[in-house]
Amino acid sequence: TMKLDHQDKTQSLKLDMECLDLPSRPQTTPSLHELSASHGTTTRSRLDKTNVSQKSTTLPNLWRQNTERAVNEACKLEYESCDLRKKILSTVHQIEEMKYTTHSQVQEALGTKVKLTAMLQSKLSQNLLDVNTELENLKDQKANILRTLQAKEVPLRIVKERLALRRTRPARESVRDSVEEALEDELSRLSDAIQKLNKNLKSIDAEHERLLQAQRTIGQDIKDKSSSLNIDKRCLEVDQSSSQSTLASGRSTGSVKTPRQIQRQARAEEFRSSAKVTIPRPPDGSLSGRVPRPRVG
Repeated sequence: TMKLDHQDKTQSLKLDMECLDLPSRPQTTPSLHELSASHGTTTRSRLDKTNVSQKSTTLPNLWRQNTERAVNEACKLEYESCDLRKKILSTVHQIEEMKYTTHSQVQEALGTKVKLTAMLQSKLSQNLLDVNTELENLKDQKANILRTLQAKEVPLRIVKERLALRRTRPARESVRDSVEEALEDELSRLSDAIQKLNKNLKSIDAEHERLLQAQRTIGQDIKDKSSSLNIDKRCLEVDQSSSQSTLASGRSTGSVKTPRQIQRQARAEEFRSSAKVTIPRPPDGSLSGRVPRPRVG
């Protein structure tokens, strides 16, 4: 609306300026040059006769009120646009603050996660070393038990052979003497020792299997922690590099205008240049009642 009104007023102002430029000459006998010029303007006067016969229907007060109403509406829209731009700038500022806060929180969380994962990986590595050491100890202990069992086999076989041999004595000599009691006691002790050693050997085998399972679990956990740690480090490096590149691009393009801003500025310059219409001064004597004399010859 303002643009159309501005165009109409510009055109009307030009027409008024043309009317103002027309010289007010007295009615004299036309010369040959004027007669030839008037012949060319006859057609134009006939065409403009219809426009001249038409009268304006808009009153000056109504015309001024319409213009003032359009100006007031434009001012109101300008104020509303200014408030809207302020709200938009405030919203953009809040979004940037939220973005910066979220970015800082993510970066801090990544740094904390990297430290925690590295600490857990170090603990798991130490636990794996302890498990491997315990496996070696169990292997040595199992070897000792096997050697002990192997060492007990000979005395046990000798005791059994002695008891079996003494049971072949004649019935009159088959007496439960101190030798037989000692052999039976030795057999019982050797059997109990061998039974305990076999029980310990089973316990060692079960513990060895449990440690092997823990070794596999810890090894897999270390691999997973190492992979996760590498991923988090890459994310942290990407985050830092993107932040630096964004800051550098913001500094390099801080003074460069966008195409939309350039187009908006061009439109504003065009509007201001079209609004700069200078009203020429009227001819000498046109407003004071003096009529300029026609030039002779």
